[in-house]
Amino acid sequence: MTMQQKIEALTRVFQCALEVNGMEERCREETGGKPTIFMDYSGHVNEVFIRIHPCGWYEDSDECKRLTIDCNDDTFFLDDCEDAIAAMKEAAKDAEASDE
Repeated sequence: MTMQQKIEALTRVFQCALEVNGMEERCREETGGKPTIFMDYSGHVNEVFIRIHPCGWYEDSDECKRLTIDCNDDTFFLDDCEDAIAAMKEAAKDAEASDE
């Protein structure tokens, strides 16, 4: 897998996180139970860490789904990206269903 293919896949993951979060601050006090996504890239290990807070983030919140995308692992890299996107979309869908 080329670096360009990996960049494109990670861009889709990041875009999904932005679509779920929106472009405003996302904490429970501000947005209620809407999901909040955190993404961190650690260059020293070449991994992306994702935390999905399905009911919104708040201080000392530990109720979240944690995912890791290992950018070194060509075997599972694309599957990990697709799993992350699916998990973020599921959190957004669940939040919409609870609003109804």
